[in-house]
Amino acid sequence: VNERSHDLIMVGRYAKSKDHVTLIEALNQLKQKGINPTLTLVGSGRKRYQREVHDLVARYELHEQVTFIEYSSEVEKLLLQHKVFIMSSRFEGLNLAVLEAMASGCVVMGSTAMGVKELIEDNKDGFLFSVGAATELANIIATVLSNPSNYQALATAAREKVLVHYDKKQVTQAYYQLFQNLLTSC
Repeated sequence: VNERSHDLIMVGRYAKSKDHVTLIEALNQLKQKGINPTLTLVGSGRKRYQREVHDLVARYELHEQVTFIEYSSEVEKLLLQHKVFIMSSRFEGLNLAVLEAMASGCVVMGSTAMGVKELIEDNKDGFLFSVGAATELANIIATVLSNPSNYQALATAAREKVLVHYDKKQVTQAYYQLFQNLLTSC
C-alpha cells in the first residue's frame, strides 16, 4: 500500500444510489485540517449528479486534489496505483467495484449501505462508515493515510477473502447449488 503513488479512488457511476457528495465533504474536512490527499473519481452517469459533484469540488477549491475520469478501460491498473478505495453509497446490489478494489490490494472503506457492508468486515479487511457520515469518513482516511503500512494487513486480508470466496469457480458453484435447490424444491 505504501508504494502506491495516489491516495484515494472511487469507482462508480453518478446516480442517486451513489454518494460522491459525502466523499467530497470528507475531503474538504481533511483540507481544513491541512491534510490534502489526492482523489480520483472514475465513472459517468447522470449529468445532474456529475454537475453537483463538480460544483462542490469547485466550491471547496479542491480541483488541485481531485481528478475526474469519465471512462477507463484500465480500472484494474488505476486501483493498483491507489492506496485507498472508497465506496460512499446509499444503497447497492452486490458491489463489484468493492470486490475488485479488495482483489487489487487497496485498503477499502465502504459505507454501511446494503450491498457494501456485507462485503467488508470492519477493522479486519477494511473499514465501514455510516451512510452520509463525512466526518467519520474523514477521520478514517486521516488515520490510514498517516501511516498506510500499518493497514497493509487489512488489504492483504481483503485480497485473500476475495480470492477464496468470490473467484469464478466459487461463484459458479454457488449458483449451481442455488439452482439445484430451487429445482428440487418445486
